Amino acid sequence: MICTGKKTAACIAAGFLALTALLPAQTFSDTLASAQVFQLDVKKDAIIWGAELTGEVYHNLYDHFALADDDDWDGKSFDKDSINPLDRALMHSYSKKLDTAGDAMVATTIALPFLTGAAFLWQDPRYGGIDLLTDTVMFAEALAISHTLAHITKGLVLRTRPYNYYAGDEATEDDWNRSFYSGHTTMAFAAATFTSYTFCNYFPESSWKIPLVAASYGLACTTGIVRVEAGCHFATDVLVGAMTGAAIGFLVPWCHKVSAAVSSDRLQVSLAPTGAAVTLRL
Repeated sequence: MICTGKKTAACIAAGFLALTALLPAQTFSDTLASAQVFQLDVKKDAIIWGAELTGEVYHNLYDHFALADDDDWDGKSFDKDSINPLDRALMHSYSKKLDTAGDAMVATTIALPFLTGAAFLWQDPRYGGIDLLTDTVMFAEALAISHTLAHITKGLVLRTRPYNYYAGDEATEDDWNRSFYSGHTTMAFAAATFTSYTFCNYFPESSWKIPLVAASYGLACTTGIVRVEAGCHFATDVLVGAMTGAAIGFLVPWCHKVSAAVSSDRLQVSLAPTGAAVTLRL
């Protein structure tokens, strides 16, 4: 039996915080990195937010004007034989319960960095101030880029969702042709990778690295599986979303790492009508 979305997220969050409260104080403090790990950069962050906001405006205008006539299903039937063997073998009809569960899973994965940050502050007051601000800004960048890039791609590809190949009225929804690629999975893997990467850099010697990484990617993988089982995405939609989200979740904090051998003038982020581009000058 699948729990409702709100109950699932609440149980996971409550369990995490309860576990944190029971941990001995030295769990984090003894392994906390002694030097500053990540740092904001005005120029770099201005480029990131400028590109992200430009992409967000672009995809909203493109959806509103260029795709206005594509939002209505014309009633035609869809042939399963036109789908590649992998996606055809794993596709499903629509499930409202699993769709809601997928929303809860991605919300929980996104909440994990905040829960981890709360654990840091609970166990060691040294974590806070500029580090907390830096992490919040970086995480917001990762999520914003993940959301915008996925929606730009959806509007360009216009892939029919799996549930449209089955009888039912779900095909009348206005996002029926926004299957590729999975935004839920992208956000989940961006959050999982961000959480894992930042934790391992803050606490390089912590015995909790493996459990946290396993929990983060476990939630992300479950999100992707549930999106396929719910009939909202094909397997390839989820695979591409996972790879894209993981790349974004790694690159954003990596670009802000103090010890990174990449300076602001060597890293450039630009946005083209077909997507975002990252240029690294060696």
